[in-house]
Amino acid sequence: MPESLMEAVLSYREAMIALTRELVAIPSEKPPGNCYAEAAQLLSGRLGELGFNDTRIEEDCVLSFVGEGEQTLYFSGHYDVVPAQTCRSLSRR
Repeated sequence: MPESLMEAVLSYREAMIALTRELVAIPSEKPPGNCYAEAAQLLSGRLGELGFNDTRIEEDCVLSFVGEGEQTLYFSGHYDVVPAQTCRSLSRR
């Protein structure tokens, strides 16, 4: 990975960790699909802050674009998660 790209990614480290924490805190389990709107709103808002101006929200996915032609960056993010498990239920598998 080019050093300048790695430096750019590392400069957003704390912001990426904070966003991950916020997303994990939203109980968007599938089924039943609760809190999808909250998760989609969080993602689309953050993408808007980064300059993504073409954002589409589907059932459990946010699609967003910035740029045009060969200089287009595409984001696709799912925010549905499997139902919560306990250590006991995992050890039985």
